[in-house]
Amino acid sequence: MNHIAFTKPTESKSTVPRIGGKSFIPDHLWPKDENENAMLFIASIPAETVTRVMNIEVAENTFFSIFSTYSREDYFLDKVIYNCNDAEELDIIKQNTQIIYHQKEEAINLSEHEIPAFEFSFSENADEGNFLGGSPEFLQEELVFEDHRFLMQFYAGNFPEEYRDILYLSDAVGYVFIKNELKINKIAGLYFGQCT
Repeated sequence: MNHIAFTKPTESKSTVPRIGGKSFIPDHLWPKDENENAMLFIASIPAETVTRVMNIEVAENTFFSIFSTYSREDYFLDKVIYNCNDAEELDIIKQNTQIIYHQKEEAINLSEHEIPAFEFSFSENADEGNFLGGSPEFLQEELVFEDHRFLMQFYAGNFPEEYRDILYLSDAVGYVFIKNELKINKIAGLYFGQCT
């Protein structure tokens, strides 16, 4: 397990692991939510980082981009929070959040909003609530996703102040699971939040 912090600002086009900024995804792959709105870009993780954490094979010059529905005006908790094993709820999550494994293209943002970019800084402070690898913590119940493995979790309250509601609630925990078998320019995992 590697504890990380989101305290060091970086360029919006930086190739380091980071939250916010712009995505290197091909523009035609930018996902839309169930209402056909361009999703908010949450994080960019170079494939080699995922390889180090999960020991899976990836192609050179590829990235994982994490996206989610988001609104400053409308209620969206039920579209991003998944607290129990429920197939219908999981389908809603999959319609409103996505992780895409893709080749590196020009950095873009097609969302209405853009989170300020902060790199993943390795930290000795376990209280941050953000980490790569290991096992997920604080899950409401034992959730098993066939053909997926845990990559990381983060505390929404550690995001830049104006985006601490990325999971609707600032005290929510975000979880990222990656597929065991990856295909370039395809959905590569699950991203959702939970609240206690």
